[in-house]
This record gives sequence, structure tokens and C-alpha cells, in this order.
Amino acid sequence: MSVVVKGKNDLLVFHCTIENHFDDVLKEIDELLDKPLFVEAGYYPKAFFDFGCRYLNEKELNCLLDVLLVKKRVIFCGVNLLKENEKIVDMYTKSIHAGEVVKIHRDTLFLMPLNEGGVIYSDSHVYFLGKVKGKVVGLSRDVRIYGHYFENAEIRIMNHCLHDVTTFTNVMIYDNKEEIVMKKEEDLWQESL
Repeated sequence: MSVVVKGKNDLLVFHCTIENHFDDVLKEIDELLDKPLFVEAGYYPKAFFDFGCRYLNEKELNCLLDVLLVKKRVIFCGVNLLKENEKIVDMYTKSIHAGEVVKIHRDTLFLMPLNEGGVIYSDSHVYFLGKVKGKVVGLSRDVRIYGHYFENAEIRIMNHCLHDVTTFTNVMIYDNKEEIVMKKEEDLWQESL
């Protein structure tokens, strides 16, 4: 179920998850509007659509409005959207094992380990909560890599490379155009003072 409807004051809020494809969410909204609650003669509840962290392009927004205009079952009271330029962080919840290659194009938080032999290619920032023993390849000079447990990891950003990176403290790793720099938490703390 990708849409949950909750009553709030005199408003029905359609909470739409970001895990499912937009077409599936739209289909579920369409089906919900055929339920007995919405088919009652003379009853038109106010409806607000909360898409949370999902960015809707103009075409998708028009598709939602088309469904609401065709059904004529609710009074449209607004939509909560993520602006295109707002930053959000994706989450990757599986371990990456030897031989696996993961390519990411958005800032991503990795909750599980990157094991030895696993590779991540990224053109966005990467955050690690688990161990990093594999290879992280930054495809852009702007890539920043954050983590707290690196064990014999390999970090490559553009044409620069660090081998056998091992640290057990919070670090930020980035390319300063001459070399890869690894700043530890205490260094970053001192800079902020």
C-alpha cells in the first residue's frame, strides 16, 4: 500500500510513499476515489496530497490533477512537493559483497557494509554508517565521502587514489584538485572554531 489517507481537522491527507513508482501511486489514488467513502452523493471532502520527499515533474502533477478532475470526488486543497533543487539523501540498505558494483547518482547513505571486493561508483556525496573495506570511486571532483570505519579501503576520485585507507574515526574524504585529502573529525572541529 503506497497511499495512506488520514483525517486531519476537516481535511483528508493522502500520504504517498516514495518507495513505489509514481504510476503505481497514481493508480492507487484512482482506486481509492472509487471507495464508498468518496462515492456518497453530495459529499466532497477536502483533500491534500503529501508526496513528502518525492520530486514530481510537471507531467506527473498534471496526471494527478487529471485523475482528480475526472473522478470529481474530492475538493483539491493542495499538494506538498519537494522542490527540484532541494537536497535529499537516498538510503541503500543492503550489504555490498565482493564482485558487486553499485552506481549512484544522488547523495546516498549506506547503512550496511561495503565488503572487500565491492565497488561503488558515485558522482554525488556518499555517507557510510557501516564498515568500508571495498573501493569507492568518485566520478566528479565535487564528490565527498563520509564515514567512520574504513579498513584497507581504496578511495579513487578522478585521477587520484588512496590505497589501504584505515581509520576508526569520523572522516571526510575529498579531492582538492592536487590530491585526495582525508580530514578527521578533530581537524574539522578545529577548522570550525
